[in-house]
Amino acid sequence: RAPGNSKVFREFQVHDKVLYRDVRHDTWNQGVVTQREGSKVYVVKGGDGITHRKHIDQLTDGFNPVSKPNHDTPNRDNSLVPTSLKPPRTVSTLPQVPVIPSRSSTRTSKPVERLKYDKLGG
Repeated sequence: RAPGNSKVFREFQVHDKVLYRDVRHDTWNQGVVTQREGSKVYVVKGGDGITHRKHIDQLTDGFNPVSKPNHDTPNRDNSLVPTSLKPPRTVSTLPQVPVIPSRSSTRTSKPVERLKYDKLGG
């Protein structure tokens, strides 16, 4: 903790094993910290060999199962189904809303009077 401050500062060292968030697939993957690029940004090498720049909020301790984010959802029999194995959401049909006719003017418009111009000037 910082003196006079109740916030807890997390930090990782190079070679720390971490779980990093893959926002494209909404999953957490294992990786290793290879570099620190600032006070809150780290370079992580994933298990696939690709390096990722991640904010500290997208990282968690790779060995501590308590700190691993739990995005699993209970199944009907109360067993957990990992997020990556859940079937895609289906779009439910929306309730029918009555169609209200648009209001339009009841005014009768006059015919347009065109400019009467003779091209030959006569």
